[in-house]
Amino acid sequence: MPCHRGFWVYASTKGKTVSANAALFARSVVDQDDSIPEERKEKWLRDTACTKLRKAWKLLGSQERKSYFNGKPESSFPIDEYPDGIMDGRKDRSRYPKMIPAHIDTPEVVNEVLPQAQTQATSTSNKSTKDQVDQVRTYRKTTLEAVITREVSALAFAVKSGDILKVDGQFGKLSATMSDSEPEVHVPSAGLWKSSPIAKEWHENWEAFKDYLERYQEDTHQLFRLRNSTSVARRNAEIKDHAGGSSSETSDSEPMLIPQEFKTFWPKYICTHGWRRKRCSTGQRKAYFGKSTECKADIKAAVTWNKEERKFMVRVTGSSTSHNHRVDRAVYENNPSVRRVEDPVLLAFVDAMQSSGSKPKRIMQFLREKTGHNVTLHDAHNMIARIWEERRGSDTVEQRPETLLRGFCGRRGTALQCLSMMCPWRKRSRCRRAKCGEGSRLFQWCCLWMLRITQTTQDTNSSHL
Repeated sequence: MPCHRGFWVYASTKGKTVSANAALFARSVVDQDDSIPEERKEKWLRDTACTKLRKAWKLLGSQERKSYFNGKPESSFPIDEYPDGIMDGRKDRSRYPKMIPAHIDTPEVVNEVLPQAQTQATSTSNKSTKDQVDQVRTYRKTTLEAVITREVSALAFAVKSGDILKVDGQFGKLSATMSDSEPEVHVPSAGLWKSSPIAKEWHENWEAFKDYLERYQEDTHQLFRLRNSTSVARRNAEIKDHAGGSSSETSDSEPMLIPQEFKTFWPKYICTHGWRRKRCSTGQRKAYFGKSTECKADIKAAVTWNKEERKFMVRVTGSSTSHNHRVDRAVYENNPSVRRVEDPVLLAFVDAMQSSGSKPKRIMQFLREKTGHNVTLHDAHNMIARIWEERRGSDTVEQRPETLLRGFCGRRGTALQCLSMMCPWRKRSRCRRAKCGEGSRLFQWCCLWMLRITQTTQDTNSSHL
């Protein structure tokens, strides 16, 4: 940002109020303007001391600034365009690269570019898997560049021809080409993804079934959650009603009921992308992160009689492992339930780190190293918030000060000591002779005193007493 010489004279005289070095440098510029490089001047102009001088310079009146301009005239500075005497560097075109307009007469045909791109992408003869993947990626990148170049050149040709309908059509094609780029890896995508079915049919109890289901989800990168279930008590009631209505009067056999220790008779687990949620979007923008895809994948189990083992066991009665979204490790590891840290030892370490002043980013790095999970910074913030809630207790914000004060003032002699500290003009003997009838008033005085201490020692600005 070039400046008029009058500004340097002003900085040399008034710079001592800001910094002695600032005044010294401005005086050297006034005396030796040609010997000091422009880079050094511009660096000094962006310094903090010079920023204060520039603000004070702009607050001067026009007549006072003119006196400095007349004292040090400079014909090369455009004073009419910049009356403040300081040129705005953002409007200096010499700092920006020169843009040369392209002369486009005909739109480029994409078919003429693709053979060359394919030849460049498959020129190597290495047959290893890595090189083949790199060749495919290079070909896709070159193809996309060719398509975008073709659409841009066609749009420029339409603008040059002056056909507004053609311009609108080409702009729509270009927007569609740019928006059809591939989303991130963990984003759900369209298509049918099939996973391996459940191999084990019978389980000893629900605990064994849940352990197997957890290992199965981790191995196949699927996520299922409980949708609905039927209790054992309800199922036994249905069996009794059915047996009472259909059995004959002479039959004395009791119906086979399900043992009560199972508690649950039939649960249904569905995919986490199968929940139906009300969408608030109007559909004008493409949203990749819509989690609800109405996936039909599910797992059903029930407590049934095993004839071979001759006892009730948990049996997988049905399962569908075909998903209409992406199923891979990236999606699985990005799920909040997988990222969650529940180890009490690690939580104790996090509590100690937060108490010692560690930042959430450092806590996130620690959890990633110890667990191997994809813990995010948002997870670290949530964990710290839960730790703070546990420290504060279950009381509300309004109840916590009252609980603290009642516990503090409930000790013998504490209320009188607080009153003595707050009222130095009162005699200590009078405080000691306080009657029980003054307890409520003493408690109010103690509350006022303790609230003031609490507000000055904590970051609480909800009330100012």
